[in-house]
Amino acid sequence: MRRVEALPGLIAIAAACVLSVSCDKTSGSAPGREREELALKAACAEAGKKARKEWLEQYHGEHFSDSPEYAYSASLKTCLYADSYDDTGGNPLYPTTVREVAFVLDVYSNKILVEYTAYDGKPLPGSPSRDEFDKKKAALMGK
Repeated sequence: MRRVEALPGLIAIAAACVLSVSCDKTSGSAPGREREELALKAACAEAGKKARKEWLEQYHGEHFSDSPEYAYSASLKTCLYADSYDDTGGNPLYPTTVREVAFVLDVYSNKILVEYTAYDGKPLPGSPSRDEFDKKKAALMGK
């Protein structure tokens, strides 16, 4: 007889647990979104580190920054890798010219979204100014 009396209480507890779990998954609750966002950020950091490694191998003559940035862009639904590098003497006609390049890369499509290139501090024609680049980069990276 005691088992039958306890059964309605157990059913109520089980139903509450099931509803709690299903609501968390379907309603997009804050804890569910936070876990998903953390997972996306972690995956983007790994994808960005892999992209950086490939860039370092491909452009081994350039001096890359010590502070690459990785981010997930919810609006673009992609991972981003931002970095910069410089070199001197890359052009034999101008052996003392310093070239500086800063960029934001869409890791999944392998496309540059915005790039700043300057020789001796002067942007190339068609390149944004450093301030314009920094603003675009901040908007893309969610800062």
